[in-house]
Amino acid sequence: MAAALPPMSCTHFKALSGSGNLKGFAEIEIKTSFGPLIIRDVRLIQQPGQRAFVAPPQKEWTKSDGTKQYTELIGLPREWKDRILELVLPHYEPKEESSNPEDTGDIPF
Repeated sequence: MAAALPPMSCTHFKALSGSGNLKGFAEIEIKTSFGPLIIRDVRLIQQPGQRAFVAPPQKEWTKSDGTKQYTELIGLPREWKDRILELVLPHYEPKEESSNPEDTGDIPF
């Protein structure tokens, strides 16, 4: 039997505009017996035609050959990631893309 997840909430979400896969950053509060644990910069990612997913904050570093690498700063169990995704998705509303390239969504007056 799986252990119950601790109480969690999404306390802040910053949506990003643009057509990239990174859709925004969330702040998650996890209630623990020793006080709240805050995880900032949880990324919401969605590739075209794919299901969205969350990823923990990461650190960029450069290998000796000059290539960039990324390391997660905190490892989260799959069950936690699934729960965090459920908390974050209601805060994200994807923008409908217009079929008219001149339509900027601005009111013309």
